[in-house]
Amino acid sequence: MRIKDKEIERLATMIVQALSTNKRILAKCELSRLKQEIFAIIQNNMKEEEELERQAEAMLQQYEAQIRSGQLDYHKMFQLTKAKLAKEKNFVL
Repeated sequence: MRIKDKEIERLATMIVQALSTNKRILAKCELSRLKQEIFAIIQNNMKEEEELERQAEAMLQQYEAQIRSGQLDYHKMFQLTKAKLAKEKNFVL
């Protein structure tokens, strides 16, 4: 699932606000820099997940006949394949 950059920015802002109001956390950089770093981390994570999805789709192409005939459920196989790839790459979904 693709999340728009505007939504990622809003999420990064919420995270920075939550962290900055907590008196136990002291930022060692400007909050705007922290927001940029959080944005980049989330954006990178989304790109990695998209790559996992592309790999899962490519792997399922070999089962196209069984999926079309109804022998295999594409959605279920996609989720299982994506989860297996994520586990192999130590990627948390």
